[in-house]
Amino acid sequence: MTENMPPEEELLQEEETIVEDFPVEEVLENTTAKERDEWKNKALLLAADMENLRKQTAKDVKNSHDFAISSFARNLLAVADNMERALEAINNTEETQENDSIKTLKEGVAMVANQLNTAFSKARIKKFESVGQPQDPEKHQVVAQVESDEPENTVVQEMQAGYMLNEHLLRPAMVTISKGE
Repeated sequence: MTENMPPEEELLQEEETIVEDFPVEEVLENTTAKERDEWKNKALLLAADMENLRKQTAKDVKNSHDFAISSFARNLLAVADNMERALEAINNTEETQENDSIKTLKEGVAMVANQLNTAFSKARIKKFESVGQPQDPEKHQVVAQVESDEPENTVVQEMQAGYMLNEHLLRPAMVTISKGE
C-alpha cells in the first residue's frame, strides 16, 4: 500500500496499470469484427455495471450514515422535548418577573435549548409544523379527535413535535385532529 494514498486511489492506480499492460493491438489484430463487437459490448456492460456499483455504494454509505445518526438523534428528541417543557414551565411561573434567580435559570435553559437546536440544524434534523395541516398518516400519530370548526382531519393540536432527518421521518408528531363540522 502506498503511503498517504487513500485505498480508493490506490485501486484506481492498480486498474490503470492493468489497462496499460493489456495488449490491445495484439488482440485487435487476431479478432474478427464480430468478436470485436462482442468484446466492445462486454466492455460497455462492464463499465455500466461499475458505474451502477459506484452509485449503489455511495447510496449505501449515505444510508448507513443516516441510520447511525437516527438512533442517536431519536434519543436527543426527548431532551429537546424536556427543554421545551422546562421553558414553558418557567414562562408560566408568576415569579419569573420578580425573581432574579428564576430569570437566570430561564436564560440558561433557553441557551441550552438554542444550542441543541443549532446541533439539530447542523445534523439536518428539522421539526415540522403540524397544526393547521391536513392529517398525514406518514407524519402524524393521531391520539384524539375533537369537534372543531376546522375541516375534517385537520390537525388542531400537537402534543409532541414531529421531526425529519434529511427527508426521512425521524419521529411522527402526536396530534389531535378535527372531526369536522
